[in-house]
This record gives sequence, C-alpha cells and structure tokens, in this order.
Amino acid sequence: MRRFATMIFVEGSSSIGRCDGIEHEGRDWLVPSWLNTPDGQWTTPERIIPLDHLPLVQKSDFAWARYVVGAAIPKALISGPISPQVADQYGVFLHPSLRIRFVGLQGKPRARVKI
Repeated sequence: MRRFATMIFVEGSSSIGRCDGIEHEGRDWLVPSWLNTPDGQWTTPERIIPLDHLPLVQKSDFAWARYVVGAAIPKALISGPISPQVADQYGVFLHPSLRIRFVGLQGKPRARVKI
C-alpha cells in the first residue's frame, strides 16, 4: 500500500485542499481523515472513498499531488455523518479494517498494513 496526495475542492469551500490517498486492493482511494490507536503505534482511515467514483484529472501539474478531483466533492464525503444513500453513491467504506504503523520521529505512517 502506498500513500499519495490528491487536490480536492469541497462544496461550500473557497479553496482547494490536500487530501491523502492510498493504493489498496488494486484501487486508489481518498482518505480524508485518520484515526490513531490509543497506543500511538498505528493509524487507520476513518473512511475511504474510491477515486474511480469521482471526476479526476489523472495527472496533476503539481509535483506533490498525484490526482486533482475535477469537481466539487460533497462535504459529507469528507467529514461528519454520511447518509447511506451518499455512501452507496460514492462507494464509501467507513472504518475499513486496515492499519498503518507509525515509524520515525515525524510520525509519518509507513506503508505497512495490518488487517
């Protein structure tokens, strides 16, 4: 599993933001937020959103971003409660069973998955 950055624009926002992404099970996913385990050793996505359900500009002109999402994303996809209808429409998985181990002093997750 690899991590990457994606540029997104959230409905109701006035700016473009950065969102983490991961490669998992042969697909690329957005990871809007991470939850740390109580011992601080692992992090897990709060939700994952398949990028193939979003309008993408595949290759970004920005060196730090792999993708740019080409339209505004509903705020409910990124944070807060999400209705079952919106989750189904966008293929969202809440609390997927994967974890990434923290390593190093900067607390940057390394692509080591534990299921």
